[in-house]
Amino acid sequence: MCATVLWAVNQAGCTPRFREWTKSRLGVDPEPSRRHLEVPELVGKTARLFTLPLQVCDCSSAVGHGRGKPDPGGPGVGDHVDWLHGLPGHSRFTSRVAVVRTWNPEETIFPAGTTRVDSAEPTDEKILLLPEENPLAIDFPAPVDWWS
Repeated sequence: MCATVLWAVNQAGCTPRFREWTKSRLGVDPEPSRRHLEVPELVGKTARLFTLPLQVCDCSSAVGHGRGKPDPGGPGVGDHVDWLHGLPGHSRFTSRVAVVRTWNPEETIFPAGTTRVDSAEPTDEKILLLPEENPLAIDFPAPVDWWS
């Protein structure tokens, strides 16, 4: 059984610009997933779930990898943090991104717990040490001029 790093973004934030920004920063297109993350207070029913597949599985992904060395061929933990910090400027309506590293092969994942942080808080350590089966939700501020 392999690990899957599952990402979720609110529906309004999942735009062509979001996908282009992700590809340019992480070197891979978001691949839609049929899986569901059952955390209604963090991941709405219309959220778009995806993976960022570099290989057949995500076992070597920097996300939730721990203190060991992730695969040098993929994006490093700093790349993921920079991508998250840059999202508000490139995906205007992204209000939340959630990520979970799971070994669960089921379609629906029922996490044991969650961590919620502000968009300025994701750090290398929070991404590397993400506990398995425990999503990290990153909340982004609403654009000041969202209706203009």
